[in-house]
Amino acid sequence: MQTVFLGLGSNVGDRLSHLQQARDAIQNQIGEIIIASRLIETEAWGITEQGAFLNQVLKIRTNCSAFAILNFIDSYQAVYRNENYTKWGPRTIDIDVLYYDSYCIFAEEIELPHPFIAQRRFVLHSLAEIAPYWMHPVLRENQTQLLANCNDKTEIVEYLNV
Repeated sequence: MQTVFLGLGSNVGDRLSHLQQARDAIQNQIGEIIIASRLIETEAWGITEQGAFLNQVLKIRTNCSAFAILNFIDSYQAVYRNENYTKWGPRTIDIDVLYYDSYCIFAEEIELPHPFIAQRRFVLHSLAEIAPYWMHPVLRENQTQLLANCNDKTEIVEYLNV
């Protein structure tokens, strides 16, 4: 069994419902969700002229390979992708593989650990919540250290669904 961290985000439509549906699909198709971070709301990263994202990180246990997980994610996201899709643009659902155990994979289809982890405060915030001492296999710092050293100052708001 492998430990995998997935980042989820949505900024289109019923964001909360989209994240719940993604969690259900992940649980049914990829593996057991061990823990989920709290939901947070942040401005978009990359292209900032769009709606706020609802984000979460999941820690899962799986027998799936990194490539099988990527194939699932690609097909799942394709269902929700609109014809105006742009990199870092609005997303009904966005799922990123952040870590696949402590493996380093550098392939055309996937790079692991995710190449932008150390630059995205919203990801590090959630990773530090659920796995503060998880070591980045390349940078050799844990999530708490990466968060403390992150230059991204994007505001993070805990999402309360009332």
